[in-house]
Amino acid sequence: MNRAGLAAALLLLAAAQGRAELAMFDAGPLPPRGTLYSADGYHFAYLESDEREDRWMVDGRARARADAGTLAGPGALSADGSVLFHFLNVEGGLAPAINGRRVGRKVYMEIGQLKLSPSGRNAAFSARTPEGWVIVSGQGTGPAFKDAPLVLAVSETSTAYVVRWSEANWLYRDHRPVRAVPYDTTTFSPDLKRMGGLWKRPDNRFYVELDGERTGPWTGASAPAFSPDGRRAGYCIGRPPSWYGECDQAVVDGIETAITPCQGCSLIIGDDGRAFEDKTLVVVDERTQIHDYSLGGKTVGRGPALGLSAGGAHYGLTMLGADMGGNGFMMDGKAVEHGAPLALAMMPPVFVGAEEYHYWSLNGKDLLLVCGALDGADPAQTRCASAASGAGWERVSTAAPPSAPADAP
Repeated sequence: MNRAGLAAALLLLAAAQGRAELAMFDAGPLPPRGTLYSADGYHFAYLESDEREDRWMVDGRARARADAGTLAGPGALSADGSVLFHFLNVEGGLAPAINGRRVGRKVYMEIGQLKLSPSGRNAAFSARTPEGWVIVSGQGTGPAFKDAPLVLAVSETSTAYVVRWSEANWLYRDHRPVRAVPYDTTTFSPDLKRMGGLWKRPDNRFYVELDGERTGPWTGASAPAFSPDGRRAGYCIGRPPSWYGECDQAVVDGIETAITPCQGCSLIIGDDGRAFEDKTLVVVDERTQIHDYSLGGKTVGRGPALGLSAGGAHYGLTMLGADMGGNGFMMDGKAVEHGAPLALAMMPPVFVGAEEYHYWSLNGKDLLLVCGALDGADPAQTRCASAASGAGWERVSTAAPPSAPADAP
């Protein structure tokens, strides 16, 4: 559907009293290369080039400009969009830069993983040097290794990574070795104070470790997941007679509860300790994915990405039409909005209290910022709409969809 058709379809719903309203802002054509999204959900960035110059664009405006062939990725964006971390092509290799300005005088042969803390105060990246691969961060530069790191994570004040050394995987914190770990998959809480891992032994049994406590063997398991505030943690496990690779129990803060048996699933943990099963149904590409989400053994929705509010009181996702008689937005298991486009898989809906939410979507090839307001509030007065208007984006439509005929399953 083109822009005019989408706007017309939404405006047809405006006469009906609804429980939610939308303001949709057109950010222009989606760039062919990867797009970065800020954690607060209001900002996006991408690198574009022509014959004359390179440009790192943030919210449709040039944050950094340079001669063609100078600006380089990968990149990272701080939570509020104010800090763009990227690289420059310089004589002899690559150099790090922030918002277009070079940082330091070091030059690297190749750049790998790149991480930026939410505020932008701490950054880290892997780099290949003549001596080998090193991790560079706000805490200094680590030792050189033959291979690039397996995992790299940062907080505002610390850096953690896992590297291969002497036929074992080793955990490093702030460039100091801590211990060897057997994990195939390693996860950290946002503040890096907690860690978990998952691995499979030659007997095809799964083992899980969380905060140093090892459990298993299991017929199936998922890597530990942490709540956004880092206080809660959980993973799923399976015992005989479960099928190989299947989970039938969720373990959250050490307490087991039964879940719908699933293979290849994982958990999403809210700040309140609720554990949502996440099972991938269809993957077209990184932007187009459909997942099945369950809570307490009951399906709560099928869509691209599940968003959680701070504190964990609310959850929401955009749903496929077959599940609710037309695409729409589900909040806390109930339909609050019809006629909304699907969210992008890599950027889940973001809540601002219980009154506002927003997410990124596509209208054909155009990138949209969708601002939602509940209970008759004006979406044009949301922080989301203010952010979009401030960037000079075009308003596509405002609509008040009808109430859902029934709750979602």
